[in-house]
Amino acid sequence: MKKLAVMFPGIGYTTDRPLLYYASKLAAKYGYESVRLDFRNIKGGKEALKNPEKLQTLLGQGIDTAMAGLAETDFSEYGDIIFISKSYGTVIAAAIAKQQGIPAKQVYLTPIASFADFVQEGNGIAFFGTADPFANADEIERICKEKGLKWHRVPDANHSLETEDVYRNIEVLKEVLREVEKLITA
Repeated sequence: MKKLAVMFPGIGYTTDRPLLYYASKLAAKYGYESVRLDFRNIKGGKEALKNPEKLQTLLGQGIDTAMAGLAETDFSEYGDIIFISKSYGTVIAAAIAKQQGIPAKQVYLTPIASFADFVQEGNGIAFFGTADPFANADEIERICKEKGLKWHRVPDANHSLETEDVYRNIEVLKEVLREVEKLITA
């Protein structure tokens, strides 16, 4: 059975940053082919994540960019698909899976509230911090509960799931990867 992992970055958080880079390496360890999308051409900055009108425009651009990056991918060839997404990419990953009918397991890293519009019930896991300036932790937790998602709330972590303590950041990364590994191997 062929397996595929698709990495959906955020705005400014590319696939070579720790959460997505190591998740991709972990997926490869278990035999997943990897597609790393690139959203660097999308302009608008992180502040658009707080502005619903600007965000709507950026979401359209993101979906178009992702679909272009996936144009050569025949999802029907894969028996196991996982979408691993960060921030803005969480909305794009959820929207594409829903709109295209792709049965992907989902890993949502620091989702923004708009992902709720597309999340499929009980399909995935979310990780978010309590000090995230772009997403309210209580709101994300509520969405996860409503949608039947597993979730991990990281105390004092920002939008990169980082704190002031470098060693704690490494521990958080390890915790996230352990949970991703469980989803990959399930």
